[in-house]
Amino acid sequence: MKKYTASEARNNLGEIINRAYYTSQPVIVERRNKPLVAIVPLTPPGHTTESAPWGLPIYHLGGTKGTLSRSEIYGKEGR
Repeated sequence: MKKYTASEARNNLGEIINRAYYTSQPVIVERRNKPLVAIVPLTPPGHTTESAPWGLPIYHLGGTKGTLSRSEIYGKEGR
């Protein structure tokens, strides 16, 4: 698992996204040697959106027509 500082992540975001996607390995972003976030691919190579291994929510927005209301986008909780 590769780790980057927050400033390295800011300067190399495209590379980090590609690394996470193509290796199917989480990339950790740290600040002051403390892990803050992990960047993981939603659908790693060889998986469909329905079989993504991370247990993350899958969003199907391609078939949406018209405009979405605020509650449709954010749910009842708001933001």
